[in-house]
Amino acid sequence: MDAAFQGVEAPPLPGSDGLSAIEVETDQLWPAYRPGELVYYREAPASPRECNGRDCVVFLTDGSIVIRMFTAAGPNRATLVAFSGPPMLQVEYTAAYPIVWMKRAPVPIGA
Repeated sequence: MDAAFQGVEAPPLPGSDGLSAIEVETDQLWPAYRPGELVYYREAPASPRECNGRDCVVFLTDGSIVIRMFTAAGPNRATLVAFSGPPMLQVEYTAAYPIVWMKRAPVPIGA
């Protein structure tokens, strides 16, 4: 897995039913996502068409979870792109969920 994530509980806010969240624990996704940020997605089946061109939480067949811009590439296959690192071409996935909200990590003053 090229990015580390930890599942966290979604906030009890209006309209948050069915939301799940993961916490970014790596700086490999910078500048789009920083360690400590919470990324929320709705655990409802999303079609490849709904995911195309969007940042998604993607569950890969090897059991890893990544956050990447999603482009469908065939049945249960996608090309996944991030700001850093090479694209993941024609990767097999089990599920992809568009990101619906995120909570930014605090940035220290003077950083």
